[in-house]
Amino acid sequence: GSCWAFSATESVESANCLAGNGLATLSPQQLVDCATEAAGYGSNGCSGGWYYWAWDYLKTHGQETNANYPYTA
Repeated sequence: GSCWAFSATESVESANCLAGNGLATLSPQQLVDCATEAAGYGSNGCSGGWYYWAWDYLKTHGQETNANYPYTA
């Protein structure tokens, strides 16, 4: 159910690398925990969501690295 967070994260990682900023390993767990319907972003953690809701969240919050916010779900 958290595949949407991985999809959003990996596309951001790829765009960042293609922009010449190197390959950062970002945190899908942050999206699972924070880009929620209760927070106004529409997803339901490990019960599903959409990558574009995650992108809406990332526009204003940015994304932590996986080292700082590891995947536990």
